[in-house]
Amino acid sequence: MKILVAGASFTGKHLLRYFPEHELHFLSRSLPTGLRAYDPAAAYDFLIDTVPAVVVDGVLTLPYASEFTRIASQGTRIIHVSSTSVFPDTFSADRESDLPVFDENSPTGPEGESGKQRLELEQLMVSTFPGTVILRAGGIYGPGRCIALQMARGDFSRVTVGNKLVSRIHVHDLCKLALALGQRSARKMPVPFLVHAVDPNPSANAEVFAFLENTLRITVPGTWRNEKPTGRKIRSIYTADLIEFTYPSYREGYAAVLKEAQG
Repeated sequence: MKILVAGASFTGKHLLRYFPEHELHFLSRSLPTGLRAYDPAAAYDFLIDTVPAVVVDGVLTLPYASEFTRIASQGTRIIHVSSTSVFPDTFSADRESDLPVFDENSPTGPEGESGKQRLELEQLMVSTFPGTVILRAGGIYGPGRCIALQMARGDFSRVTVGNKLVSRIHVHDLCKLALALGQRSARKMPVPFLVHAVDPNPSANAEVFAFLENTLRITVPGTWRNEKPTGRKIRSIYTADLIEFTYPSYREGYAAVLKEAQG
């Protein structure tokens, strides 16, 4: 398929790396060497938008509005990658199972400025380009971007967040989800218009840090062992029907990232 990717982002570059069977073009103000540029004359099967919120003079803007308008006018579906930061996360409980769960039917309520901008961008995309599919990603990790690599280098800055429950996704599975939604749309198959891109096994940092201590043969500093779990769980109603996860939890995903780095 011929796919346009807006933004030469971490996710966009891994689309090209993992799925070279597709013809990928990139829409970016600064196009890295080796990426094929957007062709205004081309007909694309779908568009994957990885551009985060852009605010100019206090106003949220769409930097590629004219290009998106042309593509949407042809009936091409836009898959917009957003973030689960649109949900509140300042929760705590005695047990991990008592923390709240948010799915695609849950009301949003961002607490930070980034989450508020992400939600506003979702709303702007849907109102400007009806039919846009929102793909809300949890914590994206993968080759070169992973807490396991940080700790292997002796960087323990992440321990300051304590025993937080994290919903995450390996970039390979995020790409698979975006492609599944786009391919179904291109084939005129029904698709959900909001999907949470998270693996099915969120976990608290106490579990993850203990796993990394054992795997890396290190000692992770901090008070996380004795802290109550905080945060919230993000789940998806739809992902099981869209893809089979290559990395269903951090255990498989971190192991793959470490193996690649060692290689």
